Amino acid sequence: MKIDPDALTPARRIHKRGKNQKANFLSGHKLDGIVQTESRFESAATYLAMIDPRVQKIRPQPLTFDLDTGKIYATKEDLTLEYAGSGTTPRAFTPDLKLTLNCGGHVFVETKSTFFIASNPDYHKLPAQLAELGHRLLLMTEQILTETLSLNAKHMRPYAGEKLAKAPASAIANLGEGPFTFADAMRATGLSQSDIIRSILTGILAFDIQNQDLGPKTPLVAAGGSTAHLEILAL
Repeated sequence: MKIDPDALTPARRIHKRGKNQKANFLSGHKLDGIVQTESRFESAATYLAMIDPRVQKIRPQPLTFDLDTGKIYATKEDLTLEYAGSGTTPRAFTPDLKLTLNCGGHVFVETKSTFFIASNPDYHKLPAQLAELGHRLLLMTEQILTETLSLNAKHMRPYAGEKLAKAPASAIANLGEGPFTFADAMRATGLSQSDIIRSILTGILAFDIQNQDLGPKTPLVAAGGSTAHLEILAL
């Protein structure tokens, strides 16, 4: 479903009739218009890509592969129509996301629960199958997309791509190496919560986004310009 004239047409319908999963509407940095994701895992992977400085562009449901032939189709419907009347059912695969990287390459992302993968063991073969076709696929589960990591990325993503003004950056630099809490950083500098988050996204400050909830008591340290703490995706 295309809900925004600025959004690219997805390769498959997001929310099929009779399905109970929730369709989420997202917009923001690295996305074209308003797009839909079909699970909390897919949304979480999108949030992570939004705050990862290595990612240039995000496209949900970008295309459909015929796993038997390696041929690529703009939509799953196009693949189905090509096989109509042939008596053959194609093995279609539409990845959740396509991430275009600053280096010029791209990576596809598929998100599924460990329960689903255990019930569908062929999913383990997908990265190798796409590698044979010359593409890279990241298969991500809740073991990576934890609740803590997902919520942290969700809270930070509205500020992704925003610059931090020189005066706030200098004030934060004067705090020293740390550690100090998020609340202490706000109190000592007089800066807003959004400025502290921008400093995290621009490599001035860092925290353990995989294991610590972002909040007033979160310990922060000077990052020295490094954004390694945001580079969670195995790109």
